[in-house]
Amino acid sequence: MHTAKLTGQPVAPFDADVLGSWQHQIGEAVRTKVPIVIVGGGTDPRPVSVRTDAAILSTASWSGIVHHDPSEAIVTVRAGTTLEALATDLRRHGQMVPFQPPRYGAGTTIGGAVARGLAGPSRPFAGAVRDAVLGVRIIDGQGRRASFGGAVLKNVAGFDVPRLMTGARGTLGLLTEVTLRLVPIPAAVSTVRLVTTQSEAIERLNFLRGQPLPLSAGGWSKGVLYVRLAGATASVSRAVLAVGGEVIPDAVAREFWDRLRDQRLAAMTPDPGETVWRLSVRADAPAIDAPVVIDWAGWVRWVCVPVDVDLHAWSACNGGIARRVGQTAVPELPPVMARIHRRLRAVFDPAQILNRHIDFGEGTA
Repeated sequence: MHTAKLTGQPVAPFDADVLGSWQHQIGEAVRTKVPIVIVGGGTDPRPVSVRTDAAILSTASWSGIVHHDPSEAIVTVRAGTTLEALATDLRRHGQMVPFQPPRYGAGTTIGGAVARGLAGPSRPFAGAVRDAVLGVRIIDGQGRRASFGGAVLKNVAGFDVPRLMTGARGTLGLLTEVTLRLVPIPAAVSTVRLVTTQSEAIERLNFLRGQPLPLSAGGWSKGVLYVRLAGATASVSRAVLAVGGEVIPDAVAREFWDRLRDQRLAAMTPDPGETVWRLSVRADAPAIDAPVVIDWAGWVRWVCVPVDVDLHAWSACNGGIARRVGQTAVPELPPVMARIHRRLRAVFDPAQILNRHIDFGEGTA
């Protein structure tokens, strides 16, 4: 087993006092009924409202790689480690995390990324965040430490807790460590740009996904379709010819994909009187007459509309769900999923101490 250290951010010796202090803080919160708000890097641009008497528990200082086995493509990392620091270290070994989570600033942490559970443009081709999370260490809502999963592809009994923690936003437990599956950095990456209408972009993306091409992302904004190809050099070169369009410089391509990944394109940030919706729909759902960004090669649409426009019905008619982004970072779950989450919350945090302010629609706030 190879143990790696973060460049510029070495792992400190194991400090039981840190975890012990968090356990004590949670135990006291249960006793006093004062809720705890878990924060990582504090970079989320859409914070939710919290009670003024809530206590803050920050994982930002709990950082560093616990172990990294390049031969097995597995890394275990503390929750407060920044995405930037983790990527820098993994790059030295020719590896990366596959799900490209949004970065809202230099301080965005891997714990926050897993807790949010939101993947970037590579999601349709590289898998979801939960697909890469092999194990977690947590402190639950009763102050108990627990370890689930590990360097294996799935658990064999009971709850698949690593997947449950992914996207739960700290409502089921405080993440202290995560173990992730890694992938090699591709030998070649090229981005092709084509001028299209929104309808043409949807049709083109649906066609390309059915072809034997090394696709790694597809997005559209302001009349331009971007298609990213990644893999072996010869395979990417052939795919570029098959897709057509203009191959753009790497720096220009990185700028677009970074802005799409980090939700900084037009139609992703509303002006006064507007609301942004994130629609998860069929990839062949029709075009929308509004400012739109297409993500996930067609499966996600970011739409900016006046505040009085509701897109739930449109999304349902097109095989998906909608959530209003606006000023809140918390999505509302469908009713069945909300009931399941409420039951899980009762198991992991019966006093609803952890991130009580987060309500997925299950009526916990």
